[in-house]
Amino acid sequence: MKKGDKIVIAVGVAVIVLAAIGLWIYAQEAGNEQQGQPQEKIKTYDVTWEEKQGSLSSIEGSASDKILGKDVDYNGTITIPVSNIKSITFTLTWEDDHTYGILKKKGEDTLTFSVVSPDGKEIGNEQSIGNGTIILTATNPESPQLVSYVEAKTLEDAERILESNYTCENWKNEPFELHVSVKVGEKFYKPFKRLKDTGNNFTIDVTYTYYVPHLTEETTSSEETSVEETSSSTEMIAETDAIGQIIATGYGFH
Repeated sequence: MKKGDKIVIAVGVAVIVLAAIGLWIYAQEAGNEQQGQPQEKIKTYDVTWEEKQGSLSSIEGSASDKILGKDVDYNGTITIPVSNIKSITFTLTWEDDHTYGILKKKGEDTLTFSVVSPDGKEIGNEQSIGNGTIILTATNPESPQLVSYVEAKTLEDAERILESNYTCENWKNEPFELHVSVKVGEKFYKPFKRLKDTGNNFTIDVTYTYYVPHLTEETTSSEETSVEETSSSTEMIAETDAIGQIIATGYGFH
């Protein structure tokens, strides 16, 4: 090969090597810029649903069964101030304050307790004679969907997804009707005892069960991080070897 041809080939190889080096440097700088401005990735947030209990203030009420005139029943309403309601329990306790008899109680009153849900359906209607406790429980037909995780870019986004898609507002701040009536046990042919007994007092306690969601971001395992770092290192070594081979080939001409 002539000396002039060797010079031309050497110059061509040098240009190729310099171009390869320039491309490699550009790629590294671009990669560093991307690392300096990381893009938000979609993250997975685990959701745990805590079951909590709440209660309202006790209701002290009374109902009357008059010998003359119209009976006076108790009619009231309550509302529950939370979302994600699972169930509501209404507990009425009472005791007849006018009875007599030693071996057998006489003149015992009969108390009736009923609850109506916001959609007009009767949850329960039960009676108690003399004294006792009546418990009526309502289960929410639209309880929340208890998802195990949500995907979002940030914790705030995950909270918004839970709020908009998985929060149950059914029964929140909606009125439940409470009705209590009494029938006095004293007979009309005993007017003095009957006049003394016109009705009874009672107490209603309302408790409710509801869900509260808690979010926790899933963490990346150390093994996955190690694989990513190893992959990046391997790519860098491969690029360096390729350039080295080009340089060696270029300077191997005689």
